[in-house]
Amino acid sequence: MTFEEMFERAKTALMKAKVSDAATVAVQVNVTGDGSGIFYVKADSGVLAVEPYNYKDNDVIITADSAVLLEALEKGKASELPIEGCPIKGDELKEILASVPAKRATRTHKTTTTKTTSKSATKSAAAKTTTSKTAATKSTAATKKADVPKTTTSKRGRPSKKTAATEE
Repeated sequence: MTFEEMFERAKTALMKAKVSDAATVAVQVNVTGDGSGIFYVKADSGVLAVEPYNYKDNDVIITADSAVLLEALEKGKASELPIEGCPIKGDELKEILASVPAKRATRTHKTTTTKTTSKSATKSAAAKTTTSKTAATKSTAATKKADVPKTTTSKRGRPSKKTAATEE
């Protein structure tokens, strides 16, 4: 893990903290191990700033391994990190760190896809089926009529049987 990746995760967690208007504390955070580096956290007048810089004029210092620091921040146990420096400012920092919420566990949801058809789509599909059935019925009826001999009357008024083929 790079320092930038570690810093972004730490900053994301820290920015969720609640800072009282009375809190004024400057913290230098020394990160060791994977993703090592230095960043500062400053709380002043209810505003929290987290930046990746070395802060010389600090009230307290936190030194922790990156894995320990991130785990503490993401599990809501950041107030348990070791703090060196001014005890009064350390207490203010602990109060701020205690307000960092634990990261929610991500759940994987199984997505199911259901096929839904609207009433209009169902009706139009049924209408198409009905139309094709009607057209098929008409063509079948026309074929059947051609095969049936027609009855016509002769000039003398007697019925005579002729087929459609002979009339044409």
